Amino acid sequence: MKGIVLVNSASYDGTDLAPFHGVHLTSKDLSDKALIQSIRHSGAQYLAASCHNEQEIELANQAGCDFITISPVEATNSHPDATPIGWQCFAEQSKLANMPTFALGGQSTHNVEHAQSYGAHGVAGISGFWHVES
Repeated sequence: MKGIVLVNSASYDGTDLAPFHGVHLTSKDLSDKALIQSIRHSGAQYLAASCHNEQEIELANQAGCDFITISPVEATNSHPDATPIGWQCFAEQSKLANMPTFALGGQSTHNVEHAQSYGAHGVAGISGFWHVES
């Protein structure tokens, strides 16, 4: 799969990662040092994490994550009860990260340049990228 990187965003159970190139941790997993060590020993090329506040970003820094998502930046259908942090808060949190950050929550390919103007490397999402015909 030339040019495509697959990252497992499900709970990692210590088994072979194939065909994935890395693991995307939940914010709860960031404090699990044994899990992170297991992922590193599995041969994962990438370690990523979901972050929602300064404390989680610091844990991601300590874990040596290769990139993180910061969310929710804007309102999102997949998490309707989540309170958006907005672009200014995203920019402030992004500056705390020692790795590239991706804006998550209400994002689509149309938001990339706007997100980058606030310090994002890019955007991530679910419904903004998957167009399912009913």
